[in-house]
Amino acid sequence: MNKHFRTGFERFLTLLFREIKDLGRFPYFESILFILIFQTISKTGVHFEIWRSLEESNLTQFTSINYFQYLNGQISGLYLIIALSSSILSYLSISYRRDIGFMKTEFSFPISRIVIYLAKFLGHFLILFLLVFTSVSLSSCIRNFDPAFVPLNELILYLFMVFTEAFSTVFLVTSITVFLSFLVKKPILPLVISFLLLYVFQMISFQLRNSILLLPFSLGSFEERFFMATMQGTFSLFVFEPLLPSILFSLVAFFFGYYFVVRRMQIP
Repeated sequence: MNKHFRTGFERFLTLLFREIKDLGRFPYFESILFILIFQTISKTGVHFEIWRSLEESNLTQFTSINYFQYLNGQISGLYLIIALSSSILSYLSISYRRDIGFMKTEFSFPISRIVIYLAKFLGHFLILFLLVFTSVSLSSCIRNFDPAFVPLNELILYLFMVFTEAFSTVFLVTSITVFLSFLVKKPILPLVISFLLLYVFQMISFQLRNSILLLPFSLGSFEERFFMATMQGTFSLFVFEPLLPSILFSLVAFFFGYYFVVRRMQIP
């Protein structure tokens, strides 16, 4: 049993590293990273000259508020680029390989379909997550970070906020694009459907957040709750509540994809 598990795990790692290597090669990784960094840096940031003109007693609070305002909404502002990037990566990893007949070879190997699905999903997720987290973190530090004005502990907390929101967003788009790429056999169609579907999800989410019926029950976005918890020094699971619908929907799409690949998918 242990030997069988070890062999399966080794095959999983082999497939995972191959997926990461293929998706991370030039020019895919560099092009998406450049676009994401350019998009975040080009947004209006905080100017340190204003900070230096403040009284010392107000400096720390002003810095925290403005640094948060810069980070607030960075991930959501990149949503469509993330969705398009995920659609392209899933096309390269799944649809294109099926189109050239390589996926048939993959599934003919003595490897469990579970291993193949998890390797493709995780390889896709890790590459896209690394792109999003790196681009937002680097651009935020380049644009707004000054060690004299931003305490290290606050910087770590803000990076944790970026990490958490990037994880939630990338998990959502990856679960949908990977599932659709396996489900739809046409080579280009999954890319188009994935992007349009994710765009519709964004529009629906935006409308719900601004609905009059929901306003009395709205207690702030994830970023707003995170910032208030940081300023007050009171963290709880309540801070992460706004991310739960996205994570739950991602899990549903992930397990649908898992079920389809393992139980239903036929390789022509």
